[in-house]
Amino acid sequence: MIKNRSIISFIFLLFFGFSAFAQEMTDIKKALRDIQDIYKVEFIYDDALVAGLKLGPYTNWEEKLDVKLDRILKPVKLTFSKISNQHYVIKTSSQTEEKQDVNTNLTPSKTASNVKAIKEKKSLRDHH
Repeated sequence: MIKNRSIISFIFLLFFGFSAFAQEMTDIKKALRDIQDIYKVEFIYDDALVAGLKLGPYTNWEEKLDVKLDRILKPVKLTFSKISNQHYVIKTSSQTEEKQDVNTNLTPSKTASNVKAIKEKKSLRDHH
């Protein structure tokens, strides 16, 4: 008898625990609108990028905006760029990684050695 009650209690708590968690999930577009209103900023993003995405709690209004955006966007593989005091672009994290990959291919030492090689080739051509 006690085992049955324990099992029923466990199932009850499990069900309501998941139910409460599911209720805390919010559509990211709604969250971004709320954040815009509170922080007096504007987000620029492609609707398809955020379509169907949900996120957890975001209403700690004492949190700095950059910290909040990092916290809510990273789990859904998004990031942001600040383009002015009040304008932010929301984009995929992969866009940022691709940009970093391109930039790391042009390190100063590689660029300097490439320029030096080009100058040497030009110098050789000029002498012949």
